[in-house]
Amino acid sequence: MAKYNPFFEKAGMKKIDYEEDKKYRKALMKLEALGFNINLLASKQQNLKTINTLSGKQLKELQRIILTQIFAPKFHEDKRLQEAVEKGDREAMAEALKHRRLNPTYLIWANTANNIYTHVNRRYH
Repeated sequence: MAKYNPFFEKAGMKKIDYEEDKKYRKALMKLEALGFNINLLASKQQNLKTINTLSGKQLKELQRIILTQIFAPKFHEDKRLQEAVEKGDREAMAEALKHRRLNPTYLIWANTANNIYTHVNRRYH
């Protein structure tokens, strides 16, 4: 929400953008080279349509990208989906692409000296 709504910035918070992993960015560029629209990866139908146009070699490359970048090693949440991707299931690959990581945006207080809680604490101590 912080990316689109300036409410918290106007309230005195500072926006900190997260820098994307270079390997992950490179993987997204490879997906684009395979014919995927990065902005439409959340659409299983669109992913499946693109997957059905890929050759066998391209499918292996897609499978490798999904298993190494989309399924991060520390987040093995959906074992069944991961196993289906390992077997080469196209539906599973289309579903897995929906799970791509987004760039988070963090908000912190830019000036704690003007923070209302700081003034309250100073007044009563």
